[in-house]
Amino acid sequence: LKMRIPPEAVEHKMTRDGVQAKIVEAVLGALREDSVEQENQAIAAPPKPNLSAEDEEQVTSYRKMLKMMIPPEAVRHKMKKDGASDRVAAAVFPEDAAAKAAQSSNSVTAIVLTNDQEQLA
Repeated sequence: LKMRIPPEAVEHKMTRDGVQAKIVEAVLGALREDSVEQENQAIAAPPKPNLSAEDEEQVTSYRKMLKMMIPPEAVRHKMKKDGASDRVAAAVFPEDAAAKAAQSSNSVTAIVLTNDQEQLA
């Protein structure tokens, strides 16, 4: 997975090699949940926040920076330096707001493996 091999290929190889389903789930389980979460976020776009005229002006300038290919990290830094509100940040980077919401509602179930299974995984 670190070598950017598709998760489906990893799962197929593990299944073909006779790896226990519990180990496959431990290795790929979190990855599957992330992909389902991303699909759900893509389907249900977050609602646009109500912005004042001043906020809308800030959003426009930050979006212009992104359009000019300024790295998103630099735009976030500029927003922080300018003291931009959370509403402005959510309007410029809606994926960040959606990720925060998903993290707060995300519950992860731990899978317990034996030492042998852990070494195999």
